[in-house]
Amino acid sequence: MEEGEVSEMCNDQLLFVRWKDKREVLMLTTKHKGGMVESGKVDKKTGESRKIPLCMSKYNLCMGAVDKVSMVVTVTSTVTRKSMKWYKKYFFHLLDITILNSHLLQITAS
Repeated sequence: MEEGEVSEMCNDQLLFVRWKDKREVLMLTTKHKGGMVESGKVDKKTGESRKIPLCMSKYNLCMGAVDKVSMVVTVTSTVTRKSMKWYKKYFFHLLDITILNSHLLQITAS
């Protein structure tokens, strides 16, 4: 599969999209229809505007904040020890998210 190629399969309720960007991206959705939309970016080699599947565009629009929070929590994680029980790691992960959320609330309040 070449970069920019799309393969779509659908039935009555499901749409499966296989799209090659830098890596292969797979998505299964019940909400979106097939089709391509402009991404707003231009291909450096050809100068043409890049198109992405509609469901990928909607995902990027809605899920960007979640991905950013995950990235910040991963980078600033207090859990760096591998020899820790899973429930302790989970507790500290939730604590990291709580601290980050309280910081973001303080920023928006002031």
